[in-house]
Amino acid sequence: MVQTSTDGFLILGLSDNNKYKSRSKGISHRFMRIKNKIGFEKKIEVFHSFWATLSELMENAGVSENFTARIVGHKLETMTYGHYSGGIHFKKAVEAMAKVKYKRAA
Repeated sequence: MVQTSTDGFLILGLSDNNKYKSRSKGISHRFMRIKNKIGFEKKIEVFHSFWATLSELMENAGVSENFTARIVGHKLETMTYGHYSGGIHFKKAVEAMAKVKYKRAA
């Protein structure tokens, strides 16, 4: 997906044409409609749960907060990393992601 990206984002075609300028708004709504249509209760999982789960797994795997923040798309507000740094290298992001292991729910 990275190699074929034409707009610098992993998931192509998402619009930020909303009051929050959030690219994930549309896909989040679609996820919820599909999830509800196939029978999941509304209280069970929301699209944001992907970010929460990934953040928790990365923290527990010992991934540094600045790597996790950049991987999940958060902006860093610090002068050192948020202002001066150009970000983490893709190879380093892949190494951080490789530390995360998803387990199937029982």
